[in-house]
Amino acid sequence: MGLVVAALVLGLVEAVARTLAGAPTPPLSATVIDDGSDWFELDGDLVRAPYQQSFERDPVPMHPGERPRVIWLGGSSVRGGDGRTPLGQEAASILPERVEVESVNLAAPGLDSGHLVAMLPEVLSLEPDILILYVGHNDLGNLSFQTRFSDSRTVWAARIRGVLSHSRAFELLDASVATLSPEPGPPPGTPKAAFDAHQRAAAHADFEINLRWIVRAAHDNGTEVVLVTPMSNPLAPPVLWSCADQHQLPRPPITAQLHHIPEHIPDTDCADFAWMRGMVAVRDGDMETAARQFDHFRDIDPTPLRADSMMPEIMRRVAASEGAVLVDVAALAKEEGNGIEPPHFFSDPVHLTPQGHRFVADQVAPAVQALL
Repeated sequence: MGLVVAALVLGLVEAVARTLAGAPTPPLSATVIDDGSDWFELDGDLVRAPYQQSFERDPVPMHPGERPRVIWLGGSSVRGGDGRTPLGQEAASILPERVEVESVNLAAPGLDSGHLVAMLPEVLSLEPDILILYVGHNDLGNLSFQTRFSDSRTVWAARIRGVLSHSRAFELLDASVATLSPEPGPPPGTPKAAFDAHQRAAAHADFEINLRWIVRAAHDNGTEVVLVTPMSNPLAPPVLWSCADQHQLPRPPITAQLHHIPEHIPDTDCADFAWMRGMVAVRDGDMETAARQFDHFRDIDPTPLRADSMMPEIMRRVAASEGAVLVDVAALAKEEGNGIEPPHFFSDPVHLTPQGHRFVADQVAPAVQALL
C-alpha cells in the first residue's frame, strides 16, 4: 500500500511539474560502441546492422534495386529515432522525397571516423552509388568521454540519471541543486578531463587521415562521396562546467539560460566564460561577437561533445584535394541563423530536430542530384 501511495504522489508531482514547466528536456547521453569484426549480419538476401541496437531499421537488401543507392554514415546526429526525431523524419528518410534514390541510413550513436574506416569494406559490399558522411562530433566526444567516464560506477550512474531525466520533476530538482551546490562540476573522485591542445591536434590529424582513406577507398570502388560538415547548437551550455567554480561562481544548470549568467563575467579565457559572453552578445543583438565567442567556446571546450571549427575545415580540405563533394552545412546553417546556427535545429548540443534534419536533407539533395 505504501508503494502504491508513493507512486500516486510521485505521479501527481510529475503531472504538476509538466503542467507548469512543460515536458522534460530529452536526456543526453554519450555512447561509444565497440569495433566488431563483422558489422553486418546476413539473413538470406537481406543485411542487418546489429551495431545500431535499438535504433536498427528494417534490413537492407544486399543488392540495390532500380534506383541509385545512397548510404548515410555517421553518429546519432544523423541517425534519428532516438526520442528526438522519430525514424522516418531524419535526413536520410527525407532525401528520397527530394531525389529519386534508395536512401539507407547506417548511422548509429557513437560512430566516429575510426569506426567508419573499420566498417567501410562491408558498407561497400552493399554496392552504394554514393556515400554521405556526416561525422566529426564523436571524433572528439568519444576520446573525451572515454577518458573521463568509462569506469563502471560512472556508467551506471549515467544510466540511472538517463532514466530519471525523463521526469520533469527530477529535471527541475536537479537544476535547482546544481545552481545551489557549492561543489561545482562532476562528483568528487571523477578524473579530470585529459583533453588538452595536443590531444585535440592528434584527434584532428586522425580525423583527416581517416577521411582521406575513406574517400580514396570509396573512389577505388566506384562510389562517390559527399562530405557533410557537422553543425551544433551554440546556445546549449557546456556539458560540464570547467572553470566557473574557480572564480567562486555558482555552477549553472545544464538547462542554463540568460538569467543564470552572472552579471559580471570574469576576464578569463575559459570555455564557460566564452559561452556566457556569446549568450550576452545574442541578448544584445551583437551577432558577430556571439559567433566569435561561440566558436571559441567550441574550440577550447575541455570536454568536447560538439565538433570544433577545425573539423569542418578538415572536411573542406579533404573534399578539395580528394575529389569528394562538399556540402558545407556548418557554414550554411550560420548563414541561416544570422551568424550562428539556428537553435531550433537542435534538441540539445548536437542532436537534430525534424527541422534540422530537413535542413540537412535540403542542402544534400542538390549535391546528390548533380552526382546522379
